Amino acid sequence: IPLFVLAPGLEPGVSDDQVSIIDIFPTVLHITGSPLPADSEAVSLLAPSKTREGRAVISEAFPLRGRTLFEVANERIDDLEGLEERIERVQRAAKSYEPKVSLVDASHRLIVNREKGTIELYDRQEDPEERRDLSSHRPEVVRVMVERLRRWHRDQSKRLYCRVVATR
Repeated sequence: IPLFVLAPGLEPGVSDDQVSIIDIFPTVLHITGSPLPADSEAVSLLAPSKTREGRAVISEAFPLRGRTLFEVANERIDDLEGLEERIERVQRAAKSYEPKVSLVDASHRLIVNREKGTIELYDRQEDPEERRDLSSHRPEVVRVMVERLRRWHRDQSKRLYCRVVATR
């Protein structure tokens, strides 16, 4: 997905670095000269490329997309009836939703369907359009990437759990 950043003093450029949507906030902090929280996985898009070397990016599919997501996010909820209506609308839109998560590094994309348990693996260099699933041909790559994804989910769960416990 292309991203264009226009800021005072920023020279035009293009990057093929591995980046994520979570990097937008640290980029804004970088531009304004504000510090980035120490425990952040996110990286400023203006930081040296070495900062992102060897990085893997995780993304998840959401049940709402496009116009539906925009409309639902912009509607104000004033009461319980409004909340129930929102939940029903999200559930209707999510009928065809398949909970997927992907892990992308410099050479591969792993896609895991959480509901069906299926796994797909694509070589980003040889097959940039992701037409040939290599999961059955490269089991070692799948094993390493699945373990990396599990570690990430475990770490995220610990961070969430710590925040919940701390607020009680």
